[in-house]
Parts: sequence; structure tokens; C-alpha cells
Amino acid sequence: MLYDDGSSGRIESTTGEPTLTSPGRHVSEVEHEARVDELQAANDAHVAEIQAEDGARQREDFGALAEARARRFSGY
Repeated sequence: MLYDDGSSGRIESTTGEPTLTSPGRHVSEVEHEARVDELQAANDAHVAEIQAEDGARQREDFGALAEARARRFSGY
């Protein structure tokens, strides 16, 4: 299933095509897997971006801490 909001879902039915509860369309398994791969790649990129930003913030915080410690030790 590919829903109009961009999400993907999987529904297996033994009684034919199920009725959708949200706007979307039935797709082949190949198309579904392609969409899942796209979503996973986008998620991986987002996580990498967040980790990079977090690492930069931690380095900045550590640098500020080191500067504060140096000032304290030097009496400045």
C-alpha cells in the first residue's frame, strides 16, 4: 500500500483486496519494496545529519568548557 501522505504499509488478505482506511492505492510488492528502500535511505540520511550536528555541538561545548577551565586556572 502506498498512502497519499507518503507512507507505506503492507496488508495481506485472504479474501481479496482490502478496503483502505486512508487515501492511497494498492501497489505491487516490487513497488512497495522500492518505496520502503526510499524511506529507509531518507531516514538514514536524516540520522546521519542529526549525528553530525550533535557531534559538532559536543565539540563546541567541550571547547567552551576547556576555555572556561583555562580561564579559571589562570585567574583570568
